[in-house]
Amino acid sequence: MIYQDDLADSEAKQQAINLVVATLSTLTFFNAENYDALVSNTAAFCQKLLKKHEQCQAITMASSLYYSAAKQDGAKVMDQLKRALKIADVCMNQPKNMGLVVNLLNKYLYFFSKDVNFMSAEDINNLSDLIKEHID
Repeated sequence: MIYQDDLADSEAKQQAINLVVATLSTLTFFNAENYDALVSNTAAFCQKLLKKHEQCQAITMASSLYYSAAKQDGAKVMDQLKRALKIADVCMNQPKNMGLVVNLLNKYLYFFSKDVNFMSAEDINNLSDLIKEHID
């Protein structure tokens, strides 16, 4: 409610989402239904940020909420990462946004290092190819 009603500034919303994601990722005492509702709302707020690069950053960060101590849904993680990748690809017309895909690559590598079954080396190679394409 505070996020929706009291925060008008885009930067303040971005910071609030960062705090919410960080907090939710450490909490374990919610039941599955409540956690799902909180994560779904957080993901929806990430997608509603006005600036595309902020959306991409927030969605990338929030993807880890679907693979935490409270919930492990690899399909949702990949959905979020693919959504962030689409947004990042749109933002690549400005060189300053190259950090978005590098951040995504870091998140891909994070999940791959955890030896999860939903992230493959092919996913990482495809993202690396996209980064090389944009650099060229």
